[in-house]
Amino acid sequence: MMKSYLLFVFSIFFISACDFHYTFSETQSVPLSQQDFVNSPGFKLDYEVHIPNSFTSWKPSPENQLVYIPKTQSYILKNLDITGQQIDSWGARFKIASADWAHEFAFAKAHDTPEQSKFGIKQDGSVVKLKQIFYASDIYFELPINSHAQYLQVEFKVTSDTEQPDALLYIYFTDSII
Repeated sequence: MMKSYLLFVFSIFFISACDFHYTFSETQSVPLSQQDFVNSPGFKLDYEVHIPNSFTSWKPSPENQLVYIPKTQSYILKNLDITGQQIDSWGARFKIASADWAHEFAFAKAHDTPEQSKFGIKQDGSVVKLKQIFYASDIYFELPINSHAQYLQVEFKVTSDTEQPDALLYIYFTDSII
């Protein structure tokens, strides 16, 4: 009897705790393409957007600031150097955030496991959906084996004009500066 009661209480606690875990409201069943990124409408934010990272610095700075391009309605950062030693040993990762960290974009909340916020960058680039999340997790990435990647090319597009907007991230790597 006591085991059944404890199992019941644990089950209720576990189910209610699941409500605190962030998940997207819609399932992404097909991978997004670069053309999906290009065809999506974009919006300019009222604040600067940076990509602090484990390679160059976790401090928002001019070197990791994404620049808004009105023609493409997206933010761009070219030639993010990933050849140096990482700042720590927690893995290749970055964040998309405002300079004051008040606005962060990711696909998982902080304290989720790295596996919940990891994606692979394909040879021709990858497009992933992001959402503005309070206290977002770092975005971990993996490169193909023997890719010779030296620089990341980053395009970020805010796809909704709401208080907590959605966004798309198109990211690819190169072996030389473009």
